[in-house]
Amino acid sequence: MTLGSTVMKAEEMFKKYDAAREDGGLSQEEVFTLLNSEDYKDWITELVGDGAFIERSEKDIRALFKKVDSDKSGALSRTEFVMLWLALVRERTKASPKLLALAFCRFLDSNKDGQISINELKRFLGLLGPFGAGLTIIPMSDKMGFDYERHFK
Repeated sequence: MTLGSTVMKAEEMFKKYDAAREDGGLSQEEVFTLLNSEDYKDWITELVGDGAFIERSEKDIRALFKKVDSDKSGALSRTEFVMLWLALVRERTKASPKLLALAFCRFLDSNKDGQISINELKRFLGLLGPFGAGLTIIPMSDKMGFDYERHFK
């Protein structure tokens, strides 16, 4: 299993457990249910092996939630949830920096073409708050991009 498939699994789980909300976010209760679900337990065990699953308490989830709910909305956006997912996988797998970088690139690559376009980069920078949004006004050619699939082969 690759880290790219890890991000895809995070997106799949986000959609499945976000079914109750129309605003595209996971509540603390939904995150608690997801991270203690058989779905997650089976997946992390398959990825890492027996003993990889850690049952999370409500206190654990509150602490995790507080760290990743960067906009303090009370719900995790897709971006915030994927960052949480990657942190939990990293915690469990001790993945290499190269694999994490590849997963991050695949996360940024919203059209899944193997390249990060300037528009995809600007969209991400906008999520970083005032500093990141400020970077989006720097003139950049739409023809610029990063072929990460070729770089990581």
